[in-house]
Amino acid sequence: MTQDLFLAETRPIDHDDKVDFGIRECLRVGSGKSFITFAGAGSGKTYSLKQALDFLRSRYSVDFTRKTEQLPKPLPRLCDGHFQK
Repeated sequence: MTQDLFLAETRPIDHDDKVDFGIRECLRVGSGKSFITFAGAGSGKTYSLKQALDFLRSRYSVDFTRKTEQLPKPLPRLCDGHFQK
């Protein structure tokens, strides 16, 4: 019986930093840019999205909070097929 051994590809821990930096550049106020993520399963799309949201929170949360004049009212909950207020 023969055993085939395969080595997993290894990458530096910061191999996606360029992608995350590009996303942050798109999210800067006034950039006029947008982004999409298109990659296979397990490639880090959710991780990059979390990094982007963390960036927005750390960079702009105070500005967004100050500009909010009134918070939207919560939507009514659907219970047993009927809306409750």
